[in-house]
Amino acid sequence: MLSRPPSMLISTIAAIAAAACGGRDLSLTRPNGQELRALSIVGEQDLAESAEIENAFPAARAEGGPQSATGHGNLTVGGELRTFSFNAIRHQDGTVTGEWQLKSRATDVVMHGQVTCLLAIARPTQGAAFMGGIVTRVDGDAPGVEPGTPVVFSAFDNGEGNGNFADAMTLVQPTTPEVVARQCAIGLRVGGGAVPIEDGNIQVRP
Repeated sequence: MLSRPPSMLISTIAAIAAAACGGRDLSLTRPNGQELRALSIVGEQDLAESAEIENAFPAARAEGGPQSATGHGNLTVGGELRTFSFNAIRHQDGTVTGEWQLKSRATDVVMHGQVTCLLAIARPTQGAAFMGGIVTRVDGDAPGVEPGTPVVFSAFDNGEGNGNFADAMTLVQPTTPEVVARQCAIGLRVGGGAVPIEDGNIQVRP
């Protein structure tokens, strides 16, 4: 049973994650082996959290679709602006189409990729989207990331015109196909969690 009102769950997750990430280098383009290993075992650690998300949005998970998530957000990383945009649609037949793009000015890297899976959970004023995909293009020096690399990321919609809670995103994390499948089946806690965006908008629709 949840110990807080369901309407506060996503904003609480974002606030905790923002505090935890306060002193970290949030560069999306230089993952290390320890981070990749941590992500590869994160599924077992987040089953309880995923159950909380499911319970907070009863009857909101659509089994057949369509579902959609779109958005863009800005963050200051290493003293420079980092922008991330994505769109994803889970069609009625279960197929998923979409794209994502990252521009990191701190590392002078641009990445582009496909969205290959999506789990969207939404209420009238809030929502969460758990996505996986692959890298299709890398411009710049991004060690360990190349076309074909699987990735996961998540986005949180805290409603329109809500002055108290900003929409939030996780970092893009390179991973394995198995973790991508788990991400879109139960929704994982990616990396350090979600960070409130400085500017932009996220929309999640069931």
